[in-house]
Amino acid sequence: MTKISSLLKLLLFLIFAGWLSVWLLKPTQLWTKTWKLAEKKASASFLTQSGLNFAVYTFPVIAIAIVGFVYLALKQKEPISRVECMQTLPLRNLVDRKGRSSLSVLSNPVVVNKYIGILSGFEILAVCLFIIFLAWTFYVRISNDFKKMVAMKSFTLSVWQYRVFRVATRSGLLAEACLALLLLPILRGMSVFRILGIQFEASVRYHVWLGTAMILFGTLHGGGTLLIWGIKHHLGDEVTLCNHFDHYFLFQFSSNICVYILLLTI
Repeated sequence: MTKISSLLKLLLFLIFAGWLSVWLLKPTQLWTKTWKLAEKKASASFLTQSGLNFAVYTFPVIAIAIVGFVYLALKQKEPISRVECMQTLPLRNLVDRKGRSSLSVLSNPVVVNKYIGILSGFEILAVCLFIIFLAWTFYVRISNDFKKMVAMKSFTLSVWQYRVFRVATRSGLLAEACLALLLLPILRGMSVFRILGIQFEASVRYHVWLGTAMILFGTLHGGGTLLIWGIKHHLGDEVTLCNHFDHYFLFQFSSNICVYILLLTI
């Protein structure tokens, strides 16, 4: 039973590391070329592009949750005899002391504030790594866009207009990254949080932070795009064009208005 639990724990780590690698490689040219080939093969099969997106971005999270629940169930059923417990108690105490001494800096509260609550060193480290990931994604995309400086086919843009337009477009990718993690902190009883020992009340604030960041990046994305369309007098044409794309922009605009109204009522 212990071997099975160890294998499940290793499987959890491998799936999570693979899922993170996907998001780290997504802004690169290597991923873009590989993804285009994968989309062509998926379109010609039963999987289709929607199935490919589900398999790559969503299924690993579901797999982590399922494997985590199995791991917790097996962990609860592991028998611990009294003799075995007495024999391993000194070793456990020694390991616990070493572990606590090495992780005391990360586990102890570092920031105490009435607005953001109590933050440990581990939480601050996780937030910093996520910010670095967003900065990495934005930098790679923008640097590639600025190197190309491809003229728009539908309307010509000056240098600053093109840069504002691309910054607004890439801000949507940052909102997408926040959306990928938005609902995970509020899943009550999530196996990953139970394994890490994170309480539901403490994880709600991560949901609030991710939602606020998503709204901010979404506002930059929509505002910058509408600004350039308005300057070039293409706003009416683009809105009319929305009718040919299942009213995507109309739904996005209406959802943003609803979110802003909800923020005002909080």
